Amino acid sequence: MSRRLGLVLGGAMLAALVAGRAVADVYVDALWFRHLGYGGVFARAFLARATVFGVGTLLAAAFCFLNLTGPFRLIPALRVRRRRYGDLEFAEAIPARYWIGGAAAVSALFGAWCGRFLAARADLWLAARHAAPWG
Repeated sequence: MSRRLGLVLGGAMLAALVAGRAVADVYVDALWFRHLGYGGVFARAFLARATVFGVGTLLAAAFCFLNLTGPFRLIPALRVRRRRYGDLEFAEAIPARYWIGGAAAVSALFGAWCGRFLAARADLWLAARHAAPWG
């Protein structure tokens, strides 16, 4: 088995474990709320969390990606890596796909982290949106 295949299979197994746990938690909560007669409350709260997570993830990932790739596009000196080997000096360009791929990976992780942070506070947004009139 090649190293790349092993990494892909390991990543897929890790993703399946994490996603399976999340799906099981949501399913059990949905069954519990439905049993108590509050299935609509659970659906509204779940949709609020999913919406806040999605929007927060996209905004944070876009912000991070633009900030990581902006200097690469604007400053040509960042594209060249200089190395010395004895008296020889090598100047080689960092391929754009490495720079953009790394920025995309970091942005996706940062976006997911920010989205998860915001989704944990989605109940506040939901309570403010459906609050009873005051006064």
